[in-house]
Amino acid sequence: MGLSEVALPVAEVERSVTFYTEVVALELERRGEAFAFLWAGEPGRRQRVILLSRDLPPLEDRPRSRSTPEPPPALALLRPGLLGPTHFALEVPADEIEAAVAHVGAKGVEVWGPVDFGWFGSGHYFLDPDGHWVEFWTPPQREKDDG
Repeated sequence: MGLSEVALPVAEVERSVTFYTEVVALELERRGEAFAFLWAGEPGRRQRVILLSRDLPPLEDRPRSRSTPEPPPALALLRPGLLGPTHFALEVPADEIEAAVAHVGAKGVEVWGPVDFGWFGSGHYFLDPDGHWVEFWTPPQREKDDG
């Protein structure tokens, strides 16, 4: 089991695709008019960030085909307009964190950190254009076993 996706409501899909591909360096998987799927790990693996237009209609108002069943009532509540700013972390190995943070900063985005969590590693934080908190999380350094 692992994380499949994080969905973010965004004001402008194209602006957010540009941010996440050029600033955060994620790879675009698929784009539509009101959405985009980006790989948040190795392409073809599980983890994705999905950008959903805040103008996307609720599920109950979207066109249906024979292969599209009615959504369960609870699912109809999950639409971008009801989601608030989100926080998520992307794992960045210790030997890559300096370059990743420098890349984001060079794009004019303010980065806060590192925040040291001790046993849990450390994080660097920045905001995307819609106010979502993105974190570059680095696992704690483990001392090599000399024995």
